[in-house]
Amino acid sequence: MPQEETTQRVLVAKDSGLISDEAYHELRMSIPEDARAMIPPINVLKDERNRQNKNVEIHQIAEVRIFFSLVV
Repeated sequence: MPQEETTQRVLVAKDSGLISDEAYHELRMSIPEDARAMIPPINVLKDERNRQNKNVEIHQIAEVRIFFSLVV
């Protein structure tokens, strides 16, 4: 499996399981070195997460803004 696909799959699994970056790092470091080589380090996951976050566009919804202005 290509490294980028592995990184994306691990990131999805990590985030779905609500595993902290620190816990992921500790778990990765606790497995044998040969198996560890197949699992991306935390800095690679952080870089991928940052890359993905840059691709998210935020659009304001006028109806919601009007609703909140009426409530407040």
